[in-house]
Amino acid sequence: MSTQVLGPNELVLDVSNELPFEEPASLAASVHLPDRQAEPPRAVLICWPGGSYARAYWDMRISGHPGYSFAEHMTAQGFLVLAVDHLGVGASSRPADGDRVNFETMSAAAASLVTQVRSMLAEGAEEFGGRPLQSVPISGVGHSLGACLTVVTQARHRCYDTVALLGFTHGHKEVSVTAVGATEREDIENDEVLRETAIEQARAFFAETWNDIYGFAPREPNHA
Repeated sequence: MSTQVLGPNELVLDVSNELPFEEPASLAASVHLPDRQAEPPRAVLICWPGGSYARAYWDMRISGHPGYSFAEHMTAQGFLVLAVDHLGVGASSRPADGDRVNFETMSAAAASLVTQVRSMLAEGAEEFGGRPLQSVPISGVGHSLGACLTVVTQARHRCYDTVALLGFTHGHKEVSVTAVGATEREDIENDEVLRETAIEQARAFFAETWNDIYGFAPREPNHA
């Protein structure tokens, strides 16, 4: 296990051993300690953002909207919040072979991080308050893509004590179904057509960065 502390609340964990890539790989996270540090945290929440977002999603500070930060709210309730960038996202590693950054490798990386965090808690790592926390439960928390990844990670690796799934599209999006002229799922006879429609929608979502290995979705179309 390799650990690198970037700052008072920033952590990078090496997950290379669980991945098939030739180059080293790591996941970046932000550690938000509970306000009441005299008591053990109620749980450790390992939080994964939705598609096109990075870990800052969990600690949004928006002018005119006090109390908007999930991390701020949950640490005030006695939880330890660990917000993580997915493999290929934000400050986490971006393997050269982007096509292999899929749910299999992303979930393996996530499970490796959880295993390391559990060990660090038991050892009383300074990053998590500096005292042993063997009995504190670890919950996987995910929104949208993050929720889907949490399901896959738990199904494949059983690394969490509990999970909190804050919603994700687990089937065909209605706009894809409508685009191919079907009103009910049973009416869809050509999954390949539906898949191509979904790809075209994704292509439009990522705009000019579609052909990049790691694209950035423009935010303006989502402002509404």
